[in-house]
Amino acid sequence: MALEILGDTSETMHEFDAAATNFTDPIQWPISDRSSMTERRWLDAAASLTYCWGVTQKWIEAVEEFKDQRKKIIREWEKAVEEAISAKEGVINRAGTPAGTPPESREDGKEAGRRRLLESREILKDRDTENEEYLKSEADTLGEMLEKGVSEDRFVELLDNGGLQWAPHNILGPEGAPVPENNIDPADAEEHAEQLDEYLGEDGSEPDSHYWETIALLAALGNPNRQGSPDRSGGHSNAADYLENFYSRLEELSNEQSLPEYIVANEALDDDAKQPLANGLLALSDESMDGGFDRLPQSVRNVAIGPWEGSESLSGGDGDPYNSYQWELDFNHLGNLLSSASQQQTGGDQFSVYVTSIIGSYLDGYTLSEDGQSPSHGEIDDYAIESLLDVSTRNIDANHSVITENGIYSHPHRSDPSEILEGLWKHDWTSSQEEIVKQLTDWIPDYANSGDPGKENVAGTSAASIVDLLSDHDGLGSNLRMVRQDDGSGEGFAEFNPVIAGDISRIYYAYIDDFAIEQSLHGGEDAYSPSYVGDMDGGGGLRVSLQDGTSFLQVFMANEDISRNIFTASAEKEMLLIEEGMTANSSDHARIVGEQAGKIQSIVQNSFVNEMNARNMDQSYIETQSIDRIRSAYQGIGIGLSAIPGLVPGVGPLAGTVSGVGVSAITAATEDPLINIVEHQEWHDQMDVDDISDNVDSLISDIEDAADNFGDPDDPDTGLIESNSQISRAALNRRIDSALYGAPDLDANEDLRGEFILGYLTGYNHGGTESDTPTEENSMDS
Repeated sequence: MALEILGDTSETMHEFDAAATNFTDPIQWPISDRSSMTERRWLDAAASLTYCWGVTQKWIEAVEEFKDQRKKIIREWEKAVEEAISAKEGVINRAGTPAGTPPESREDGKEAGRRRLLESREILKDRDTENEEYLKSEADTLGEMLEKGVSEDRFVELLDNGGLQWAPHNILGPEGAPVPENNIDPADAEEHAEQLDEYLGEDGSEPDSHYWETIALLAALGNPNRQGSPDRSGGHSNAADYLENFYSRLEELSNEQSLPEYIVANEALDDDAKQPLANGLLALSDESMDGGFDRLPQSVRNVAIGPWEGSESLSGGDGDPYNSYQWELDFNHLGNLLSSASQQQTGGDQFSVYVTSIIGSYLDGYTLSEDGQSPSHGEIDDYAIESLLDVSTRNIDANHSVITENGIYSHPHRSDPSEILEGLWKHDWTSSQEEIVKQLTDWIPDYANSGDPGKENVAGTSAASIVDLLSDHDGLGSNLRMVRQDDGSGEGFAEFNPVIAGDISRIYYAYIDDFAIEQSLHGGEDAYSPSYVGDMDGGGGLRVSLQDGTSFLQVFMANEDISRNIFTASAEKEMLLIEEGMTANSSDHARIVGEQAGKIQSIVQNSFVNEMNARNMDQSYIETQSIDRIRSAYQGIGIGLSAIPGLVPGVGPLAGTVSGVGVSAITAATEDPLINIVEHQEWHDQMDVDDISDNVDSLISDIEDAADNFGDPDDPDTGLIESNSQISRAALNRRIDSALYGAPDLDANEDLRGEFILGYLTGYNHGGTESDTPTEENSMDS
């Protein structure tokens, strides 16, 4: 009936269930001309009937089993009765009493036979009861399955128990039903590869129905949505063995070409036709599916390893080296093939680590061959680099291994993260290519805030490694802050790769609380490398000194959009810390929180000043730009919005929104590090942008008037910010008043305010610029 719904009565349900096929093949009705919803309903109806058919098959099996057991019990009872009758008639019975035995002995034999018959009856009655209970139990189980209807778990149960094989998958595809791993025979792989051979190579045929029939099983096993129903041993060995046998045989048929070259040589194969072949390779590389790097064809492994030990030439006799020229050609062909892979498909850990590492090293300009041969950078297609990097950076565990060099796998010849990352981040990408490269790091904030200790540890160690590398004044950080061109000019990578730089800057937002922790809270050590302190039980944190935090942020300060968002998010964090300090439960707590707020402002402001000094900017320009960024930061978090008619201020920094009427700057910058936070605020459209800037001083004035009139806001020496972008007690008091405006109850404890300010100035002045020394006004005693 399911097949009749699909319009195909030419094959029985048993045939349809026996092997993999494209689930649209049996559809004869013109439902594909209807809406997708209509088609989905037809397929769902067929799947439901298939499910019912599978349950019915299980019931048939249960009834047959019950009948077989009942017949067996009856036969055993009949045999026992016959033996008892024979004993009674004096025939030799199982007790061994022959005819002619004295009467008293014969009576004993009859009694023994009677006892045996009664014992057999009790045993057979118990077995018959168990058999009946089995049938009732199956009836209840299968009846419940019918009542609850189709679900993934119940499909899996039918697959594992033999009720169904390929029918659910053939109708619903991998998204709707698991692959029956138990039904896969690895021995079929070589035959399927040989059948596919006519479609590969330069003289290959155009794909037809036979092509799709041949790769139906491959398409099922390589589909990224495959639900991976395990075999009875709990693994995926049947599928992995099939894939290994299939690709191994294809490589044997490739006539000394690399397997990717052999596949892509037939120009009649479009992306759809190549996709199952590309997906299958990635599935074979996946360790979680019992695949692995060593199970891949040699020509694929060659590309990931490079022209070094571990690679083997497929052309020529024994001992022919695999050279850089061959590597370039194979690289392009593999990139061509894997560009057809599904976007959801991920390669294995080792394969992905190797590919990302080899690409980064290549782009960094290092010699790829130990015999002195170096690829000429024009021989590798940018498209091939883009395709392979897109695949390799989808694997987050592999990304972590590349970034930290502490994963399970590392490239045997090129594993230094500073070299790999420099190649990837210094290359001049297009904006669309940047979106691919940022996959290497774009998962870190999500993992950091996942609440999963395992993910938090992976994110934390990756973030610590990146901060460590970018804060190195003599290494990667220095090389990225200024990239020199042939004509002597230069610009920072944050300027020519803003998407990548912006994504990396999100590490700061994800760990802004840790950047704010004064180093004395980590045991008072004067110097240490950035690291992640934590364990698999959670509760870890990033460990960053003032100097390293400043150097890390300096990398991004050449990009105006990124730098303004860093300033704005830091201003919001400062205001949140002020509220925490003013509600602290002790003076010590208020002072510690003050240190955190001071450190945040110190590393941000000084990172900007350091970058401008490094670019030999005029001091007046640096001063103007510093003040402008600080001022716009407070605009971005909506300080003093009560001065704008029609808007009601919040009570302190509610829910991460200082004004109470906007969005969190930290959240906004994490979601889009290149966003204009001021324009993104909910209140932005209610006023002219220029009005925001013009009103800042008047907003500050209103706040100061409400807090006993601290000075003249138009006076740069007593305003919210100092003219030299440094902080004084007076200016800090006004920042506190700004944060607490509308919440007078938080301003009641002058002791907390004093301790907070003391801690703030300690944290702020501890991390001055490389050439700064505290002024008298900024000193602890002022």
